[in-house]
Amino acid sequence: LPISCFSCRGCDSSRQSLTKRTSGAYGQAGFAGLFITAGVAFGAMDPAQFQLFLSEHYIVASMLIIVFWEIVKKVLSTYYTRNSSSSSKRAPGASDEDYRDLVVPPEPHVEIAFDPPCGLHCSNPKKPYPLENDFISGKCMYFHAPTGDNTAVGPDGMSYGDYFQGKSRLWEMRIQLKFKRPPSPEQEMFFGVELGNEDYKPFSMATKQAHRMIVAALNQAASGLYQSAGDDPKATAGECERPCCVLPMWAFDQFIETPEGEEPPSLTDPDFPEFGKKRHKRVAEYAKEIDELRKNFRMGPTYTLAFWGISRFLDVINWTVIGIPVATPIDFNAFAGRPPVYVVFYSLDPIKEGQKKEKRHLQSRKHYYVRCALWSSLQRPERSKVEALTGQVQSIDMLQPARRDKDTVKSVRRRIDSLIQQSMDDVHVGLERWRRMSQDPMGFCTLRCNDRSEER
Repeated sequence: LPISCFSCRGCDSSRQSLTKRTSGAYGQAGFAGLFITAGVAFGAMDPAQFQLFLSEHYIVASMLIIVFWEIVKKVLSTYYTRNSSSSSKRAPGASDEDYRDLVVPPEPHVEIAFDPPCGLHCSNPKKPYPLENDFISGKCMYFHAPTGDNTAVGPDGMSYGDYFQGKSRLWEMRIQLKFKRPPSPEQEMFFGVELGNEDYKPFSMATKQAHRMIVAALNQAASGLYQSAGDDPKATAGECERPCCVLPMWAFDQFIETPEGEEPPSLTDPDFPEFGKKRHKRVAEYAKEIDELRKNFRMGPTYTLAFWGISRFLDVINWTVIGIPVATPIDFNAFAGRPPVYVVFYSLDPIKEGQKKEKRHLQSRKHYYVRCALWSSLQRPERSKVEALTGQVQSIDMLQPARRDKDTVKSVRRRIDSLIQQSMDDVHVGLERWRRMSQDPMGFCTLRCNDRSEER
């Protein structure tokens, strides 16, 4: 990698100002400055001594510098995450005024809108979200460690805090479905994220380099990743591919097949992690098992899937990619342009004989079994986009997120009391003016003229 890629990403427009200043300083100094800084910090030696130390003990020095760099990255990452959490970021075009009537948990959370539209849903739900389209029926859940009291408890008393205790994953998604129209054995199936055609965004050089490193890390965590920056609609003749980053079915970390007529497991069962087949420490065997499952998808059985494998890299609440040395933290919008992104689970039609070889995941080849728009409450789309995705206009507060009825009643009471008090104050002011005018009409008029002059 060029030195500038390793030591400086100040050219990235999505970087926070502190990170820009700090990484920019390292970029100007280059590796030499970083070496000297590390030497002074760890060895308290002058630059000449440290250079001699480097030449004689280059392996130890390399380890020292790597450790030092990771500490710097950790400090910057921690500051960046805290800063983004506390600042309640908004996407361009979105503002707090747009969401005054949106009744959702006050803590940071993730918001979800399914296709076809069926309202707005929040992460850490009180009950699973319903799924219904032309291909499947079922339910699913997206949850993470609690960010406050309102996101701490789920269905059947499930404690989100206890579940994530000691786990490196940041979130988990569980899907339970029955097929109405199962895919054919020849169709490959993929799970991941994609963007809309209108969200095509050419990458800068710095973003491309960070993007390559992130994709490599994700592919190492879950092999078989397919990634495309998409086709530029202005420069592509014919059908365009949407930007996407998807994984084959063996990227699911767990699956359970429940025969027809039997009761499938609850998505919130405390023993859920012990059910079915799991990918952990048996990747090759698991890949064969889930591929056999895919080839035998049919109507009747209930299929339950769970995914968390690469979640440790994707801090969705803070809308940030993290945990990859050198390349992160970096804002999602560096790649997505703006929220939302779309979580997708689809099959891909094979290329028929006589057709031109086509490796792209074109819309004409896809059949969506799950497709939902997803964004952070700290990084919302503009109001009109949310209304289009949820299928609700000017009544978002009537949708899925749990209401705090007592708080709502108190809020209404406070507003009514405020209006009454304001009305009474106006009456008292009017009576006082009338009393003063009746006692001294000329004096009152003179006083009012003086008041208006002062206001002007």
